[in-house]
Amino acid sequence: MLKQNLSMRVFSFLSIVVLIILITSCSLFETNDNAMEPTALEDINNIVTIKVKWSNQHGVGSNNTLVKLSPVLFDKSIVVIDREANITAYNQENGSELWHQNYATKVSSGLAKVDDKLFFSDDAGILYALSVNGGQLLWKQKLSSVSLSLIAGDSDMVVSRTIDGNIFGLNSDTGEERWVSNHNVPILTYRGNSSPIFHENKIYVALDNAQVIALNIKNGQTIWSATVAYASGRSDIERMVDIDGDPVIVGNNLYAISLNGNIAAIDVNNGKLQWTRKVSSFTGIAHDEKNLYITDENSQVLAIRQDNGAILWKQDKLLYRRLTQPEVYEGYIFVADFKGIIHIMSKQSGALIGRKDMLLSSGNHDIDHEMMVVNPQVFNYKGYLVPPIISEQNIFWYGASGQLDRFKIL
Repeated sequence: MLKQNLSMRVFSFLSIVVLIILITSCSLFETNDNAMEPTALEDINNIVTIKVKWSNQHGVGSNNTLVKLSPVLFDKSIVVIDREANITAYNQENGSELWHQNYATKVSSGLAKVDDKLFFSDDAGILYALSVNGGQLLWKQKLSSVSLSLIAGDSDMVVSRTIDGNIFGLNSDTGEERWVSNHNVPILTYRGNSSPIFHENKIYVALDNAQVIALNIKNGQTIWSATVAYASGRSDIERMVDIDGDPVIVGNNLYAISLNGNIAAIDVNNGKLQWTRKVSSFTGIAHDEKNLYITDENSQVLAIRQDNGAILWKQDKLLYRRLTQPEVYEGYIFVADFKGIIHIMSKQSGALIGRKDMLLSSGNHDIDHEMMVVNPQVFNYKGYLVPPIISEQNIFWYGASGQLDRFKIL
């Protein structure tokens, strides 16, 4: 009986893996006649412009995969990792290299900074902890499966989520496992996981079944759970309600959005739903003091009120261009598309007020030559998978083909 149960569990797990591969391949590399054509861009008046201050080619980027690799900013450096585990710190001001390491593996998620450490995971299910001041290996820990999300935590504990439904609490200094919390994974799911959030000694995780849970970071016990959306529809694809975009916490509310489901406001103290609205998205949520900003599954960008979920505006002139999650800076919204074009919108109205096409040759690449340019060459942009990091009028953006740029808002 034990052998039979084990065989069934192995078969079920392999079935899930096959289904994930199939749905990922069909949805993200689709070339059939049913694929929606990206909307052609209309001419706009560039009220807002951005200028490239420096550009570096950092490794292979995501290397023709959908692995989302996000840089981290701290002090005066920006640290970036590529799919081949090349990790480099650059000077924010001029792009010069500060230090470099390579770990000769295939990166599945990264980077994240927690306290004085950097973290990334690889395809073998290993979590790496590095020194923030040189990238030296501090420890590594084998987990039960691959992690596609960033870790969260504090100086004592870090939390990692794996695609087999496990959430691990690990000692931040040693990587030793302190607890594991297991959650069922739907039979059919898109490739991707949202990242845990650490907030006031709790860990919040949005799952592939459209549930959001709050865990005690000390022992992994569930404090509350809330359901953002319920599966509906005739086909298995229509019934998928994954939450793959990262939730955000603003004040006392956590905001999360699912595929084929809703965006919801949840009280972080007790898990009670404050409101829901029918919106579907693969990506995460940006916010300011009053509003949320999301890219829906059709690449429409929406502004939504935090207090009641009312839609304030919708920008639909970038349909099917596979936009990134939005990012907010002052009065602007930034997104980028699969062709490497950056779009700037008015935060107040959603109007398109700026555009930067990064598919340019070195001959007319708009670089400020007063600044140092490291490794100048003809850059082959293939679009963006992650939003930018914006700090003090500087925009840092890492492209899917390995291009790292610093832009300045003019």
